[in-house]
Amino acid sequence: SVLLGHFVGPVQGDYNEVCKIYTVGIAGSEIKVSLRPHSTCTYCCNLISPHRRIALHLHRKNHETIKIDMKRKRGRLKAYGINSNITTMLYIHGFTEYAIGVSARGVCDAYLSRDEDYNVLSLDWSSLAVFPWYSAAANNTRIVGRVLAKFLKFYDASGELPLENVHVVGFSLGSHVAGFASRILNGRMGRITALDPAFPEFPLDDKSQIITKEDAGYVDVIHTDSGGYGIPISIGHSDFYPNGGRFMQPGCTASQLAEEGNILSIGSRAVMAVFLQYYAAIFTRGGSTRNL
Repeated sequence: SVLLGHFVGPVQGDYNEVCKIYTVGIAGSEIKVSLRPHSTCTYCCNLISPHRRIALHLHRKNHETIKIDMKRKRGRLKAYGINSNITTMLYIHGFTEYAIGVSARGVCDAYLSRDEDYNVLSLDWSSLAVFPWYSAAANNTRIVGRVLAKFLKFYDASGELPLENVHVVGFSLGSHVAGFASRILNGRMGRITALDPAFPEFPLDDKSQIITKEDAGYVDVIHTDSGGYGIPISIGHSDFYPNGGRFMQPGCTASQLAEEGNILSIGSRAVMAVFLQYYAAIFTRGGSTRNL
């Protein structure tokens, strides 16, 4: 199916061409697109050395962004200016997105606008979350989680990034990346905020396959697409359902989007855009999601 991106046969053409990843602008946002899925399926583009397909971006108040690969070497994070004594906010994007895309920049900029100091990072796994291959991306959350866990475990041991100071904010599939990583780390992450954790391909009757409150010291979940593309049940220490958690949130009706020229955003991407703006606004105003 195109909706879930199940691959039913090989795309004909030069391998390097069909495996290229493109950034496409749609209705004011960008998505990552590829003619073939990038995962472990028979016809997928080769997934060799997945840690080379993943990177961190360090965001600074002067709007500078520094790309950091997933190599593990003592002293690297300190050399980049990451302060081990303050909270590190790590944003993990969802399906079709990337680490310096619209949603990531909105959340990261909101943290940087606060009076408190944060280490602000975003994880880029965009080459493993390309449109329209949702099922491949869902499968890749486990792979990305393992790579992230190894990275965090090393720098926790080096004292450069203590796990108890790490607050991961994950959107959609990114929520499950956070959950899988923290589970490998025995739930030692300080906090995970799951923004609409993805529902398709994640069975609710198997807690090992979804993020739960056992995955970090504190897990808060915000549901704005409950039962659609988002998990419909409470799974954290605290679960919030703005406007009842329903799919068609205020500002996301077809008529409103058409009037604003954003008709292509109708559906989950519209909910995502409004939701992430709302989440970012909380921090820009100096609030806290614990007080929602």
